[in-house]
Amino acid sequence: KQWYQRRVAITAGEKLEKERKEIAAELERERQAAIDAEDLVFKLEAKQKDLEEENNELIDRIEEEEDNNFSVAEMKRAVESELAGVQEELATLEKKLKDA
Repeated sequence: KQWYQRRVAITAGEKLEKERKEIAAELERERQAAIDAEDLVFKLEAKQKDLEEENNELIDRIEEEEDNNFSVAEMKRAVESELAGVQEELATLEKKLKDA
């Protein structure tokens, strides 16, 4: 009878040890998953920062391009106005030349 009780106790101890090891393995998997998730969050935050910087650079370039376009449009209007004045002068000179 003692032998049987001893065997039952050993078997119960072995079962408990097996369960303990399974729980420890599961905890280790969860710990590693948490580390991996934290690493992924860190990488995503870095990528987000890079994208935000790139976006800001693009916005700056667009604004600069808009300023350049505005300046070009102003210069075009000025040249067109000056051209119209020169054409008027030319027409006046042509008329004076014909009249002379």
